[in-house]
Amino acid sequence: MTNDAFYRVPLSSGEALATLALLRALHGILDGSGMVSEIDPGILESAADRIAAELPEFMTPQADRLAAALAAALIEAGLGNSPERFPEPDRAEPPFPIARNRRLLEAAFEQGKPVEIEYYVASRSEWTTRHVAISDVYEKKEEWYLSGQCGLRQEYRHFRLDHIRAVLVLDDEDHLPDPFGD
Repeated sequence: MTNDAFYRVPLSSGEALATLALLRALHGILDGSGMVSEIDPGILESAADRIAAELPEFMTPQADRLAAALAAALIEAGLGNSPERFPEPDRAEPPFPIARNRRLLEAAFEQGKPVEIEYYVASRSEWTTRHVAISDVYEKKEEWYLSGQCGLRQEYRHFRLDHIRAVLVLDDEDHLPDPFGD
């Protein structure tokens, strides 16, 4: 077991969101206001980055808004000076970072499990929820894609990973039928 694995604590999405927001608020106040603390602001930012890497990308703007609100409340309560700035929230539309989703999709593919994705259809400017039996996760011309049988359209489809907001790996009992089987 690595030292890093020893310190991993599983958090629910809500706990991770609140922890990330608090870490970013404290980092902003300590780093931007010149306050002195026993905790190095760089350690707070490193911890925030590690938690952010495990959250679905679409939750990051929520954490950033919550961090700004927490910092404002702490400043109003006299617990800090106004920091110069807080991170701007991420876009609500694609492109999204793909690292976490790619990792989840590749693991689901290796395990033979279907997924449910929240996918942005650019041609209609709308979000859809799709169940996909994965055939492949691949890179083509510096873009990453998911391919497989789409339960919504009942067709084989390709999905750009940077248009996927969230991924849910389905359990064994949620498996989709084999679209190419008998």
